[in-house]
Parts: sequence; structure tokens; C-alpha cells
Amino acid sequence: MRVGTGIVRGRLDTRWESGWFADYVHNRGTYQASNTKVDASLTYEATSHLDDRGGGADLGNKAVIAATAAAGIPGPATAYLEEPRTYGIRITAAF
Repeated sequence: MRVGTGIVRGRLDTRWESGWFADYVHNRGTYQASNTKVDASLTYEATSHLDDRGGGADLGNKAVIAATAAAGIPGPATAYLEEPRTYGIRITAAF
């Protein structure tokens, strides 16, 4: 979409995962329930070689297991979580 002398681009990404166990023996604490992740961004591309981008990742901010490490059988296991909600602004200049 054109705004002034630049272009605005929006992006929305979503990912759904079904429930899963992070280890083969199904130790306690290694089950990750189904979840949805949503990321969004908005970019303004100016014709003056200056771009602004703002956005966020994991807008739902729900704790999700990324990996586990066995702590013995029977568990429990140690779980590592994915990044929490993040957001920011990026300004890019081209010369």
C-alpha cells in the first residue's frame, strides 16, 4: 500500500503444532500441548533509502518447550523453552 512517497507492507505469520513428547520414553514434564505461535510485522519502505520496520514475535507469549534433556528414568526431565514475546523497531539506511 502506498503512503506518501513510500510503501507500507504488513506481514502476519502463524504456526500451529500438535501436542508431542520431547523424549522417547515420555518422562513427566516432557509433553508439550498443542499451541499456536503468531508473529507480525509492519514495514515502511521510503524512496529516500530509509526503511522502518516494527513488529513482534510470539504475540501470545505462551511458554513452549523447545527441547528437553533426560534427567534419569523415570524423569523428570529438564526442559528448555522457546523465546518469550519479543518486539522491536529496526531502521535501515542504504547509501
